[in-house]
Amino acid sequence: MPNWCENTLYIDLLDKETAEKLTKIIEDTLEKEAASDGAYGDPGLLQLFAPFGEGEESGYESNISKWGTKWDACDIGYVEMNEHNGVYTIGMSFNTAWSPPEPAMDILLSRLISGEIGVKDENAHVRLYYREYGMDFCGYWENGEQECRSICKTYYTLREEDSESDEFKSAKKFADRMDFTFDELSYIYDPDDGMEDDEDDSVEEDEEDEDGDGE
Repeated sequence: MPNWCENTLYIDLLDKETAEKLTKIIEDTLEKEAASDGAYGDPGLLQLFAPFGEGEESGYESNISKWGTKWDACDIGYVEMNEHNGVYTIGMSFNTAWSPPEPAMDILLSRLISGEIGVKDENAHVRLYYREYGMDFCGYWENGEQECRSICKTYYTLREEDSESDEFKSAKKFADRMDFTFDELSYIYDPDDGMEDDEDDSVEEDEEDEDGDGE
């Protein structure tokens, strides 16, 4: 089995009706996928975003070339639309095998601008954020701009580097964009931090209970 890359995708559109229609297209696709056998070429999220055309066929090599991952997306966590300051954002989460589907995002953006996907918005904005803890990488793809870094190195840079150094500032900017908190990274890479203190507190509470001072 592959390592799973965790993805969060946001599609920003300027028209409410367009956003509602695209949300419905995505939901209908996922319903069709649920009723399929899950074979290559069956309906799926990436098949919707970056479909194979006439003469093309979904398969291991072609999927990696077109989507950046060998299988279609799976484990869809949610699909929802929200509005903020006149921008309608469709958000969703899903997993992909080994790597993020960055090539599929290029095609999705192009199809949104051209209207090939069933809706059209020349100002469409696509943002993909991904994390793969097993292979220690994370990053983002935003309308063609992209950056990928080691999660572990980002954490240790934030913990050990001078806050005025260029390396720290660069890592902090990346972590903020990824919405990583220092506590989250600390939990991942220093799972034992604070455990001794917790154990000491527990021992003290037990002693108090034995003396009759605890609740």
